[in-house]
Amino acid sequence: MKIVKRPDLAPLVTFVKNKDLPVHRWFYYKEGFSRELVEMLLNQFKPGRVLDPFVGSGTTVLTAKEMGIEGYGVDVLPVALLASRVKTYDYDVEEAKRVLEWAMELRPGVYSIEGVRDPLIRRAFSPKALGKILWYRDVFEGQEDRKIRDMLMLLLMNAANMASFAVKDGAVVKVVKRRVPPVEVAVRRWARIFYKDLDVHPSGKAKSVIVEGDARALPFEDNYFDAVITSPPYMNKIEYAQVYRIEEGLFFPGRRVRGVRSFVGMELTDRGIFQTLDMYREDLRRAIEEMYRVLRPEGRVAIVIAGSYIRELDLLYEADVDVAKMAEDVGFEVRKIIVARELWATKRRTIKVGRVRESIVLLRKPVSG
Repeated sequence: MKIVKRPDLAPLVTFVKNKDLPVHRWFYYKEGFSRELVEMLLNQFKPGRVLDPFVGSGTTVLTAKEMGIEGYGVDVLPVALLASRVKTYDYDVEEAKRVLEWAMELRPGVYSIEGVRDPLIRRAFSPKALGKILWYRDVFEGQEDRKIRDMLMLLLMNAANMASFAVKDGAVVKVVKRRVPPVEVAVRRWARIFYKDLDVHPSGKAKSVIVEGDARALPFEDNYFDAVITSPPYMNKIEYAQVYRIEEGLFFPGRRVRGVRSFVGMELTDRGIFQTLDMYREDLRRAIEEMYRVLRPEGRVAIVIAGSYIRELDLLYEADVDVAKMAEDVGFEVRKIIVARELWATKRRTIKVGRVRESIVLLRKPVSG
């Protein structure tokens, strides 16, 4: 198994490079990777149709659209589905701009916050700010055009984050009282960003499809895709239902995925989310099997994955090697593992226990597959 170190790729396996890019910046998804990485891989793979079964905020599909390549994304997280759809919709640009101008001129009222039960949401905003967010949400939900409605909801989600005392710190959301802009100021700032980016939005450049679904049971026929570019959730790293709890509670109230594991390796229970290595590996293998099934012979795969320290087992888990071995068992050829960066793993947040790798695992489905 060929392992090569490419520290020059370290910035590409994070979302940081996307934060100033038009359209990509419409939702900051710190768990994602960069447009530059996807562009590099698409230039290597030269697919006609690409899939990301853990679409996140849509970097793979949006980059494919910008390059004139048909792209598909799958996810179960409502926040991810909204962000990736809004970034990749085909818009009537003039109509979208007209609505954004209207949104900038709105003067919000203040709604009662009595219906908001989540104590984290109530602590994350001043009562007045939370009431204004609810007012905007109600007004924006009145839009008949789904694309426009979704665009406004994502805009409001960003504005709410800007006007919030909540700070995402790894897998924890902290509430830090600080100076924040009024909600209407945040709405206008984000509306101007969307308005400006619409001038370069790749509407109509290529087909983009985002669907709600399970990466372990993809809703596509066999041999449908030429390439897969994706990054599954990392073991023991991010509990997405907690990190995006405020967004989910405000914009998708009552929406909970029950009965199936919402994310690879995680089980939703009445007590919350728990995770084990066996569950994680089982789910990851099933996702890899599905990638193999929907990929055509000679199709290519890039999986961005990172290792972690598993406290319960006192184990440094080498996720990249494990993924490569699973893929070989499924039938893939492992081309190489590219180590983009090495990170210190810690326990109790400060005690270093060893170094783990964040890597890109490159696979190929053989002709006989």
